[in-house]
Amino acid sequence: MSIVGAALAIIGNALFLWSLGRVLAASPTTRMPYFGPPQVTPSGAVAQRAVGAGLIAFGAALCFSVPLLTIVLALVAPLTAFVAIVRHNKRADAVRG
Repeated sequence: MSIVGAALAIIGNALFLWSLGRVLAASPTTRMPYFGPPQVTPSGAVAQRAVGAGLIAFGAALCFSVPLLTIVLALVAPLTAFVAIVRHNKRADAVRG
């Protein structure tokens, strides 16, 4: 089950981060909030992020027999998203002056 769980979690991470990339690209000069909805959200981005988060949780739960793998799979997308939002906000501040 660990292989299936890892595959589902990897697909979920990809969907989650792809959705974030779409949202960041839709508002290149607007600061992104860390907690809360962005000002501009492309069509389907929320559903894509929800499916991705669900796959991450379900896939990580299937990997319960390998605790380190579970933790890594569950934290890749949120930590990457945090770093991407920080970088985006710095760029948006530089553009706005």
